[in-house]
This record gives sequence, structure tokens and C-alpha cells, in this order.
Amino acid sequence: MNALKGTTRTIAVALIGLTSLAVLTGCGSTATTPLKPEAVTPMAIAVNPTTHRFYVPNGGADTVSVFDDTTNSTEATVSVDPDGVWPTGIAVNAVTNNVYVTDYTSGNLSVIDGATNSANTIQFSTGNYPNGVGHPLGVASNSVTNRVYVLDWLTDGTANNLYVLDGTTYKVDAQIPVGGSQTGVAVNTLTNTVYATGQTTVAGVSQDVLAVINGSENTLVQNIAITGNMGVVADEITNTVYVLTNNAVVVINGSTNQVTATIPLGGTPVGNRPGAIAINPVTQMIYVAMCLVDGNGPNAYLNDHSITMISGVSNTVTGIVVLPDFPNGVTVDPTTNLIYAAEDSETTVINGTTLALTHMPVN
Repeated sequence: MNALKGTTRTIAVALIGLTSLAVLTGCGSTATTPLKPEAVTPMAIAVNPTTHRFYVPNGGADTVSVFDDTTNSTEATVSVDPDGVWPTGIAVNAVTNNVYVTDYTSGNLSVIDGATNSANTIQFSTGNYPNGVGHPLGVASNSVTNRVYVLDWLTDGTANNLYVLDGTTYKVDAQIPVGGSQTGVAVNTLTNTVYATGQTTVAGVSQDVLAVINGSENTLVQNIAITGNMGVVADEITNTVYVLTNNAVVVINGSTNQVTATIPLGGTPVGNRPGAIAINPVTQMIYVAMCLVDGNGPNAYLNDHSITMISGVSNTVTGIVVLPDFPNGVTVDPTTNLIYAAEDSETTVINGTTLALTHMPVN
């Protein structure tokens, strides 16, 4: 009985601590130019499993769409920052009911009160550009310590940092060099470990790495070499980390920081365009938003848009759900087992049990 109580408590904490990966390299964009100024372009998606609300930042419209995931209806459309900010990355603190949105062009962070759907702008300038403003993209939240983690993007890839913000004052507590124009950041609230995709130079050679950071001390613990890293999620229940690359999902033991498996995705490094990763810690299912490409170059034809489903128990691909449009983000509500995909033209809700689809327009 005590073991059962311990397991239940662990699952409850994991659900409270669940944060969403800000994914900015989906099928509708490219890794070096994550903006599409001619369209509204849903850029990512995050869910609050406590309030059953999910949030979609709409690049090009400077808004965040708020949905009720019990009725699959739009609850509000929230304007963030002045025009031209391009809200891009998003994460939720399920305890404080705050939603964090990175504003790509302004270099700021928007904070949405989940109870009132009102937004405030945090003047958050990053990077070493002449005007003092970088491009904050990836964002994650630790609901236990009330810290917010913002990953910067600089086009030269030389001075990128992971910024640690106090979730009450929004002052920068620390900045941790991670290097490279990367976008993935995730938190394990049970171990207070932060994971950020990045880059480092070894013997004059640039190398893609996953930075493992001690959240208590804000120090870099280890760099794990993972070529082509794009995004990361953590399963807090099993203490397992999953890193999305351009052709696979790499599995890492969170206790030893050792790679334990590599799960191939469909296609090839050239023909594959995975863009987002999410996990349901209750079912141990991983979901990858991706499309396949025929041909090379800017005129390549995108012929498939789907969610690849992976079992975290067997580390194998179990199936594919085809979507109407190109997915830029994916997240999961573990309390309802619903998967949400932010696509170029709409949001699709996938029933994790039946795989039935519900389609909703994005404002």
C-alpha cells in the first residue's frame, strides 16, 4: 500500500510539473528562419493539465489562442506585446496558472494570467546584438521552484545562453552558456534538472550537444553529444530524457546521463522533417510532429504531415496519425490522454486511445 501511495504521489507531481517544449522548427518553417510573415502560423502549443486549457501562440497575428480542452472550444484570444513581436515559444506553470510566451522579434517575454487571460510584457533583452536584443525562443517552467527557463537564439550561434528567471519577480537569476542556434529546453521537476539543446566546440570542431544543468546551482553538469538535436522532453516518472534529432529520437537515462537507445524515425535525414516532441508520462507514449519531404531545396514538395507515435516502454514506433496540415508543435494532456497538434492552419485534437481526430480553427 505504501508503494502504491508513493507511485501515485510521483505521478501527481509529474503531472503538476509537466511543461511544454517550445518547438520552432516544424514542417511549416525552417531551422534558420522560424517565421512566416505572410500567415498567422501557429508556432507551438502547451497545455495546463490542471485547468484543462491549452494555448497556441500565433506568429504573424501577435496573439495566443486559448482553448478549453474539455469542450474543444475557443475560450479567448489574447494579444501579446506590441505588433511585430512574433509570439513563438510557449510553456505553462500549472501551479501558478501562468503561461509564458517568448516574443521573437521584441526580445521580450509575455506572461499570461491563466485565470483572467490578461497578458503582461516582461522587458527581457537577451544576446549580444548591437541593440541588446536577441531572439528568445525555447521556454520551459519548473512549477516546483517557480523558475522560468528561456533559451536564446542568435543567428551567428556564438553567444547563446539559457536564461534563468525568477517566476515571481522575473529577474534573471543566471545565464548559462549553451551555444548554437538551438531551441529545445525541458525540466525534470523531481530532480530539478534542466535540459537544453545547444552546441559546443571541441578541438576547434563544432559539436551538437544536450546540456544537462543542475537547477539548484544553475551550473552545467555535462554536455552529451547528440548530432542534429532539435528538441527535448523529460519523463519525470521514469527519469528518462528523449532528444529529437533530424532522423531519430535519442533516449537518455536521467540518472547516468548515458544514451540507452536510438529510435529511428521514418525517411532519411534529408527527407525527414521532425519538428516537435511531447510525452505522456502516464502512458509512456512519445509523440513527434513531422512531415516527409520529396526532393531537396526550397521548392521541395511536402507530401506528408503526421504525428509519429513511440512507445517509451519498448522504444519502438507504434504508429502514425496523419494530419490535415503541417504540424509545428505538439503537446499532451496526461489527465485526459488527449494530444494536441498546432498546424499551419488549425489545431487538431487526437484521442490518445481511439486516435479519433477533432479539428479546430486557430484565430
